Parts: sequence; C-alpha cells; structure tokens
Amino acid sequence: MSQFIDLYPEPVLTPVPPAPARPQPSTGASYTPHFQETQKAWHAAVNNPWRKLGVVSLYGLVFFLLTDLHLVITAKTGFNNYLLYIFGIPTLVGLLMSGGVRRAFRLKSAKYYLAFMVLMIIATLFSTWLGGSVMFTVSYLRATFVCLMLLSGLIMTWKELWRLLQVIAVCAAVNVLIGSLLGQFFEESGRSGVQIGTNGNPNDFAAVLMLVLPFLGLIVSAPKMNIIARALAFIFIPWGLYRILASASRGAMVGLTVATIYLILKLPRRFQFPAVLAAVLGCLMLIPLMPKGVTQRLSSFNTGTQETVESTHARIVLLQRSLLYTVERPLFGVGPQQFPNFEGKGAGKGGVDQTILWYGTHNSYTEISSENGIPAFICYILALIYSYRLILRIYQRTRRRKPSLKVARLNRAALFTLVAMVGFFTTIFFNNFGYMVFTPILIGLAAVFAEVTEREFHIPLGPMKPTHSKGARWAAATVEP
Repeated sequence: MSQFIDLYPEPVLTPVPPAPARPQPSTGASYTPHFQETQKAWHAAVNNPWRKLGVVSLYGLVFFLLTDLHLVITAKTGFNNYLLYIFGIPTLVGLLMSGGVRRAFRLKSAKYYLAFMVLMIIATLFSTWLGGSVMFTVSYLRATFVCLMLLSGLIMTWKELWRLLQVIAVCAAVNVLIGSLLGQFFEESGRSGVQIGTNGNPNDFAAVLMLVLPFLGLIVSAPKMNIIARALAFIFIPWGLYRILASASRGAMVGLTVATIYLILKLPRRFQFPAVLAAVLGCLMLIPLMPKGVTQRLSSFNTGTQETVESTHARIVLLQRSLLYTVERPLFGVGPQQFPNFEGKGAGKGGVDQTILWYGTHNSYTEISSENGIPAFICYILALIYSYRLILRIYQRTRRRKPSLKVARLNRAALFTLVAMVGFFTTIFFNNFGYMVFTPILIGLAAVFAEVTEREFHIPLGPMKPTHSKGARWAAATVEP
C-alpha cells in the first residue's frame, strides 16, 4: 500500500531541533497545550520500530474502513477474509508498544471526544434497554472510538501524514468504482447506491463520498504531483460527483452545495471566478445525465412522488421526536442506539405525530443528544469544532508563508480537509452517522495535522497574542521560522 501511494518519495527526515521553550515573540502565537512536555520524547518515538509497524498497517486499516472493500469481497465470495483484524491488530500493537495512547490525548479535541465516550458509557447505565446499549457501547469502544487513538497516536511526521492523505484519495476512487460497478437502483425514483456495509443505502453512500472525494481535489491541485495521479484524480472527481447526485440524496446535495461554496470562498480571489464557472459548467453537464426520477427527487421536498413526500414527512417527525426526547431526558438520553425502540414504543406522546416509525433519528446530532444526553452532545460538538479550528489555523498560518513544496502541500492539504469536514458535517445532519467511524477518524486526522505542523514545520497553533493592530498581528504570525 505505502509503495503504491508514495508517488514522490521524499528524503529521509533529519532530526528536527527541539522547539524553543517559548514561542519567539515575532511569531505572535503560542503552541498548543502540553507541546513542550512531549517534545523530548518525540525524536525517539519517530524511530520506534513498533510505531513504524503500526503506521504501515494503519494505512491498510483506514483504506478498508473508508471503502468497505472487505465487506464487498465477503459478499461476492462468501468467505470472511478478516482483513480488519489482519490490519487492525498490528496497528493496535504498534500504538500500545510505542506509547501512542499518551500522544493521542494531548489536544482538546481528543479530550472532548474522550469525555463524550465516558458520558456515553454513563448513559448506557441509564438506558431504556440496558442490554442493547451495553452491547452497542462495548462494540463502539472496541472498533470505533479506538480509531481516534490509532491516527493521532501513531502518525508523527509529514511524510506519514502525506501518505495517509493519498490513501484517502485512493479510497475516494475505489468508492466511486464500487458505486459504479455494484450500484443498484432503489425505489421508483431510480436512485443509485450500494447495498453492502456502511454504504448500505444511497444516503449513506453519498455521505461517505462527500467525506473522501475532496482529497482527490488535493491530488489535482497539490504542487509537483505525479502527472498520472493528477490525471486519474481529475477523471474521478466528476465521476464521484455524478455518483453523489445519482444517489438522489437531498442531504448530500445540500452538503455538496455548502462544500462548493465554502471552497470557492476560501480560494484566492484570482481563482474564485474560474471556480464558480467550473461549478456552473459541472452542473450543466451532470444534471442532464441523471435519471428523471433522480432530478425530480432532488428538486422536491414536499412535492413529487409519494416516496419523496413520505420521506420528508418521516424526517420531520423523527427530528421533532429526537428533540423532544432530548428535552425530556437531558442528562443521559434514552440510551445509546435506543432511539428507534423508544420511539416505536412511545410514538404519539407529547403532541407529535401519531405514526410509529421505528427508525433512527436521520440526524447525527440529535441522534447523539437524544440517546446520550445534552452533556455528551456538547462534548461531541466541541470535539468537532476544535478539530475544525485546528485545520483552519493551519490553513491560515501557512498561506502567507515563504513558498516551499512542503508548506504549499500542507496548505493545500488543510484546505481540502476543511472542505471535506464542512461537506461531511453538513451531510450527516440528514443521516444516522453519529456513531460511525468517520467522526473519530476526522478528529484523529486533525490532531495529526496539528502535531506535524507544530513539530516539523515549527508553526504554533495556539491562540494569537493580542496586538494593537490586526495587520501587525498577521505580519507577526506569518514570519518564516
């Protein structure tokens, strides 16, 4: 895997000199908390053979988690390949043997998510169905929460991070291929999706594509990329956009719109008009290729086919009930993964619709609040916000630095990670993705970005020091160390 994605091998890293005990006054910013406490051990940890083993297996683990290719193989062959165990066990061993658990929880984002995990365990004890919540929480802790530690505790260098981003770009291409080769039509609208694994319905499949597709944009736009890799990524981007629209997921369409506008606003001014033109031309080219039922579904919410109207009505009812249960049980909710059961038994109470649905919330955020309580929801949201702010600071503090290949790639990587976050976090407002593996992966990825930026690029990501002028503050923050 690592050989395949190492399109531009870089020279072996030379030891990075320790950062100063305090940020230089000219930088105008401080390092993130506890940065100096772990600096002495950084050099030894980078060369730890257990950590290197964990990093190599981590690439394979992330690949299968983001593509569900192991499930596709199992579905087609009837043989359980245990690929997640083959890659997951060495990754976990590498984390434990190299002291990665301590590194994983240095930043606030990881601490907030750890607090969410603790509150989720407490909510399990007060669940409306204790047995069901216990089994789910144990599974979540073992297979999902640990992904945050694996990413943020193992990857420590820019070269490793750059390879991971390339792996995610490959995942985007593989998902597009899976959607094209194994896609099936659902309902009378002709919407397309993959009935395997996490991508088990069109909405979920589109949400996964919203997460990984922006990293193909990184391959296209990053400086000095292999021409073949750039050309392939350029082909897969419109192909992936077509797969998103062909899913007829209105939530994904909203997320795609928000992500596109966000990307355009973040681009330098000289690129904004060409980006707007490309977006308009893309719509004009892709929409006519959609089945008629798909375009009708995407353009309607309360009108159109019976399936469209019923879907909209059900989502509104589920949102109302999830908010109602959040207010009724503000501390611990109804229990992890218990909203469908509780809703089915208590439908009609509180003046909401009388229909019994037995569905999930179809909203990742109210899924967390209604099943785990408001304190857990606050920790969950703070972890997402802090992770986003870390990547945003990296993007802002690298865009005005002296040009170099590594800094330019870091800046471009931060930009497209932001686009992925914004598009995905918008899309899952309409999906049951609150407990999916993608959230801890994004939080861990943000922690890796921060660690690499501060230690290898010597760019502090803490708060800016107050100055008398905004211009002086930015001038200080953009001095090349």
